[in-house]
Amino acid sequence: MSLTHWVRRAGARRRSALPSLLFGLLAVAALGGPAAAHVPGVERPPGARPDPGYVPHLMHMGPNLPEVSKASLRQQTAARRLLRGTRRLARRFGSVRAAGRGGYHAVGRWSSHGIRHFDSRRAETDGHGLDPRRPESLLFWRGPDGRRRLVAAMYRWPSDARPPQPAGPLMRWHLHYRCVRPSRSRREMPFHMCRHGRVARSGTSSMLHVWLTNDLATAYAMAPPLDALAAAYGLR
Repeated sequence: MSLTHWVRRAGARRRSALPSLLFGLLAVAALGGPAAAHVPGVERPPGARPDPGYVPHLMHMGPNLPEVSKASLRQQTAARRLLRGTRRLARRFGSVRAAGRGGYHAVGRWSSHGIRHFDSRRAETDGHGLDPRRPESLLFWRGPDGRRRLVAAMYRWPSDARPPQPAGPLMRWHLHYRCVRPSRSRREMPFHMCRHGRVARSGTSSMLHVWLTNDLATAYAMAPPLDALAAAYGLR
């Protein structure tokens, strides 16, 4: 049995039937339920100007893993640099307690995958973007051995501006959204996952996860790459 299947079965035993969520999209469930739905505003970093021609990437669009071969050597180098910088966070925030001392506090509950977000209001409002020294969120994983490990950082960018793409196609900045009745909001767009008469309304910030795995594809996965994380931490 793969680790992914083990987690799913364990989660199924723990959970009672949940009511259908208005946010009820696979993206939210995969990334931590209520934690992933928490989309605060972020202070606009320098250069993050509103761009009316920018169409953000909604969850549910595209495969979970990027195609590394589509990135140039320069882009792959940039992706590795960001991954190395993100990995250094483990020295400062190797435990939930250390994260709390650094201003990162739990949001929502542990997901069925054992993932939970810890957000920093300070980092959300410091005007820095895509900075591995001060990510907006940290993600901890409660693995099969019960230990809670830092396994990812999540970076935010204003959803009405084009986010930085130093790693090109490896960086799938994405939005969580909900299906609503149309209004005049600039953050609404037609989307096939919404039933007739409704549109997708996005959050105020785009998000990018960088997972602490041993390869670029899984490091830039959209959903938690549980098997790759287990391999990186010697759990399989």
